[in-house]
Amino acid sequence: MDSGSSVSVITQKTFNQLGRPKLQNCTRLIYGYGKKVIETLGEYEIKIKCGKLEKEAVLIVAKLESGQNLFGMDLFQVFNYDIVQVNNIIQDSMMVQEESKKLLTKYQELFEPATGPISDFKVSIKLKSTAAQKYFKCRQVPFALLEKFNVEADRLLQNSIWKPVKFNNWASPIVLAPKQDGSIRICGDFKVTINSQIKIERFLLPTWEQLFHKIRYGRIFSKIDLKDAYLQLELDEDSKKLVVMNIVMV
Repeated sequence: MDSGSSVSVITQKTFNQLGRPKLQNCTRLIYGYGKKVIETLGEYEIKIKCGKLEKEAVLIVAKLESGQNLFGMDLFQVFNYDIVQVNNIIQDSMMVQEESKKLLTKYQELFEPATGPISDFKVSIKLKSTAAQKYFKCRQVPFALLEKFNVEADRLLQNSIWKPVKFNNWASPIVLAPKQDGSIRICGDFKVTINSQIKIERFLLPTWEQLFHKIRYGRIFSKIDLKDAYLQLELDEDSKKLVVMNIVMV
């Protein structure tokens, strides 16, 4: 079943298994991911049994040897199926509170205020063979943000996320980004130093359609918010030298 499909479609393989019934010309255009037109062989009317119900409906035969057959919105209407929306998410029930307490106690070290690195894993930054060292002077912190800057910088130093160095061949200036809670995030402006010189690992992210397809049978969902998520990824020693930021503490 696919509520994102307006029509119901079967593949050539399924069409052959059904005995290749006589097709009528299909005048409708159907599109796949990325608005790509899917060629069709035709369409035909057939009796479809779903549960205890049996109805007449039209199926489109796609010019595809394999793939998923789609039970589209047209069949939802034929069989009078409703799409039930989530109207309520229980957050404050006693059961949820008790289960939450158990998890917080069992994994207490994961919920401590301090930020810790991911264990048994370090990130390695690989440079192109043509990479050239770049060193930028520090940028002036706006006076209006100086107090917030010092608070955040002290936190990063105390948590050993930052470590002072006196000499380095690479140095990036900083950019201050405001956060929703009123504090600031101190970021390295790496676009002027290493970004264009890094070997990029290509990883194709799944589409939201693919993600929803994977969780379509889920009943319980949760959300996780990792504090300072990127800062939990520790760099190896060589990579640390590439992301040094030029800062003057006031």
